[in-house]
Amino acid sequence: MGFLVGPGAVSAHAAANCSGNQHLHFQPGLKLQPVDPPNSQLPKVKVSTDGGTYSCPLPLGESMTVTSISINVFASCVTSRDPDGTIVLNWPQAQAQGDKTSTIKVASFGISNGPSSGSKLIIIGGDVQSGRFTGQKATIQVTATASDTTKCQTPQGLEDLTGVATAVLT
Repeated sequence: MGFLVGPGAVSAHAAANCSGNQHLHFQPGLKLQPVDPPNSQLPKVKVSTDGGTYSCPLPLGESMTVTSISINVFASCVTSRDPDGTIVLNWPQAQAQGDKTSTIKVASFGISNGPSSGSKLIIIGGDVQSGRFTGQKATIQVTATASDTTKCQTPQGLEDLTGVATAVLT
């Protein structure tokens, strides 16, 4: 593996760097967290998806889709703990059959304040266990806008989110 040097060089360690849109479904919907005591009342939430589509400057000019997300996590709109599950990525342009998918074992699921007022970042991390990029670390980050996060205050909570997203494998 060579290292890239000079202006405009991509990180020498990134295997894939993709941006696009990602849908997340939360059942039950994410709500504002009980304040006292912290984390004691977090409901168990099932996170799934109707899909995500990405374009990837790295690998050069490829596209990638998120075909499934299956995560159980104790979560609110503010915090989360104990995620468990998998994410499957599809690489339609990959040449070898074994490189057409990547299966990620989820190790982290974080919710933090986003770049603009009222927005949140949902950051899902894990390790690629099989398929393309096995052994790499994977991070998918989805932005929830302020108009998304206002749903945290409704009786049903934030059930569906489609946000601008990045997916990086290093």
